Amino acid sequence: MCNDYQNNFKAGLHTKVRLNRFDSESEKKVCLILNRILKDYELEKMMQIRLTPQQALDNYVEVKVADDEYGDFLENRHKWMKFDFIFEEVFEYKNEMHYIPVAVVEFDGPYHNTEKQKKLDAYKNGVVSNIGAEMIRIRYEDLKPGNEEQLRALYEEEIVMGIIKGVFTRTVNFRKSGELITEKNQKRFNNLVDRYEKALQADGGKNVFYQKMLRWLHTLKELGTVSAN
Repeated sequence: MCNDYQNNFKAGLHTKVRLNRFDSESEKKVCLILNRILKDYELEKMMQIRLTPQQALDNYVEVKVADDEYGDFLENRHKWMKFDFIFEEVFEYKNEMHYIPVAVVEFDGPYHNTEKQKKLDAYKNGVVSNIGAEMIRIRYEDLKPGNEEQLRALYEEEIVMGIIKGVFTRTVNFRKSGELITEKNQKRFNNLVDRYEKALQADGGKNVFYQKMLRWLHTLKELGTVSAN
């Protein structure tokens, strides 16, 4: 038995180490843009948001399908059943750590028009709706060589709004109401706005970012009676 362990250890030593977690250079560029948005808006600091690429759906739902329609995907779930990028709110509550998905970003590559891929996309859309997160899909044709900032300008508002909306709707397990801004989280909303206003006064170099953020926050507040679904 000892020799078996040693052989297994040696086998592990000879595995090929992956230098990145992405399927393509395009995905690496998208991740860079998403991370810049996260940093520029200080979402990690202000809202405890983190960005994680290539997360398995199994981390969020039990991947089950009633028939064989998705059989190929289920058999190869480690390849197919994953989110490209996911924004999560991370916090401690009652001595437990919670990782709440608030927005999913999918990069739809050049082969997303195939029937096989459309089926998988539909399945993922259902999963994202089920966990109460927002889905943002970035199209391959919008990513032009050398124009990463153009892609950011095109999707930035949708991404930031998706994150904010996801934070205030939460997941099904945490959601107590279908409203975006409820009495329960009104204090939290006010506190977030207050922190951004103070940051706006303290750091004039980010006026544009904070002005946009506050405008979007107040827009969501005005939509507080709109169902999250």
